[in-house]
Amino acid sequence: MLRDLRIGTLVLALGLFACEKKTPPATTAPGSAAPASAQPAAPASQPTSATDGDWKDNKLHRGAAFAGAEAVDLGAILTSPEGFKGKPLQTSGTIARVCTRKGCWMELAAQGQDKGIRITFKDYGFFVPTDSQGAKATVEGLVEINTLSKEDAAHLEGEGAKITRNAAGEAVELAMVATGVELARPAK
Repeated sequence: MLRDLRIGTLVLALGLFACEKKTPPATTAPGSAAPASAQPAAPASQPTSATDGDWKDNKLHRGAAFAGAEAVDLGAILTSPEGFKGKPLQTSGTIARVCTRKGCWMELAAQGQDKGIRITFKDYGFFVPTDSQGAKATVEGLVEINTLSKEDAAHLEGEGAKITRNAAGEAVELAMVATGVELARPAK
């Protein structure tokens, strides 16, 4: 019985660390905007579990309240990301993919597209439900363009991400560090 308890504790501990924070630092050119870490942290009172069932009328808000950043069409960001890099903005789309382990990232796609922008959450301070795929989402935060190592790309693929790699196994990805997100799922 004690052995079973030890094994159960080990399994629980491994599950809690299944999705370590693997977000690479933003690559910023000299003289460019500060990385997303310069933003104020999301409130500590936010739920951190991807399974918290606090949907109200099929809506869910995680992270900080929206601060009124400029609303930008996701298609414009996907087409010309350099013009939005490091700027606080708000955008909307459909959740194409979510981290299958913890909900610690999601991929937001524009209407009619399968690939989009990977959204992580400021200071790893909140997550989204792992079953959020297909929900509409509005996010507020900073756009980044990151280079993922071969290992980071493999890690994300293991969680359900769709990554386009170069010959060395690395990838350049369009990302956003969100300070707040609002999800809306279709009524059942």
